[in-house]
Amino acid sequence: MGMLIEGKWNHEDRIFSNGNYVRQTSVYSDRISDEIIGNITSEPDRYLLIGSNSCQWSHRTMLFRELKGLTGCLPLHIAHGPRREGYAINGGTPWIVPGTTEEIIHGSSPLC
Repeated sequence: MGMLIEGKWNHEDRIFSNGNYVRQTSVYSDRISDEIIGNITSEPDRYLLIGSNSCQWSHRTMLFRELKGLTGCLPLHIAHGPRREGYAINGGTPWIVPGTTEEIIHGSSPLC
């Protein structure tokens, strides 16, 4: 399928090695600070969480949003559509990021 390697899409797949799944070490290993939670709650709708129901890492983040009571101030947009070079944001059609004029042309996000 391919993957991002050093910020560039590559058709090489390093997810499997010798037939075994290799999980990369997360770059986010620290706890989410009270300051970050405060920023999210003090400015509702400033941030947008994009998730996918078929991604285990995304699922964990969506659960965190629910458990921390952030559903009222952190909108959730579920990615859907064909999965190529990430998850399609708007079924693969152009999409305007809420609160901006930025258009995601290819409609995909490298979430997982």
